[in-house]
Amino acid sequence: MTADGRRHFYICKHKRLKSSQSEQSTDEIENNNEKNKQYRCPAFLKVLEMSDGSVTYEGCLGHLGHKVSAADLRLPKESEQEILNLLRKGMTAAEIAEKIRQERWNRSRGPDEQPRICYTGIREIERIADRYESEVAFEKLQQTFFYVNQLMRDCVKKNLHELISDFNLAVITKANEVARLSEKPKKPPPRKRSPVETKQATVSC
Repeated sequence: MTADGRRHFYICKHKRLKSSQSEQSTDEIENNNEKNKQYRCPAFLKVLEMSDGSVTYEGCLGHLGHKVSAADLRLPKESEQEILNLLRKGMTAAEIAEKIRQERWNRSRGPDEQPRICYTGIREIERIADRYESEVAFEKLQQTFFYVNQLMRDCVKKNLHELISDFNLAVITKANEVARLSEKPKKPPPRKRSPVETKQATVSC
């Protein structure tokens, strides 16, 4: 964030060398110079997002040494939100990936013409779930409360007061348990013993 707005910088994923190449010696890299060049795509984009909503940018939009694939693009926020909505419904990453492929893949178009979300795999969906784990869990809880509220209203109409009392007691008991756990300080991780301490402890036993 700067005084004149927010700056963003994007580079092509092929700009970096492959990990196996980055571990090579200098001589090996020099000997494979031509091979390495194809992984150093010059494409980049510098974006300045102004506070009034206007955007300016500069960069190199051409790619070199590799094909441009929809699978390499950044997942749009709208697509990420679509995946989050499916996670909130309780679907697993595998179910979401399969659903997207079946419903969003346009068979009349080629692979590079498909929307980015069609290339979202299970691992990417799991990473999204990890980032929003608390938010998704809380929204699921809110949905559960909505369902329970409707259920209890039906019980009132049917004069099932004992069921309501039993449920209320169970909820309060669980809520008190959660309150105790949330206030309980986390245990620090166990301290690793040094080899000397381990040896002494073994001898003393």
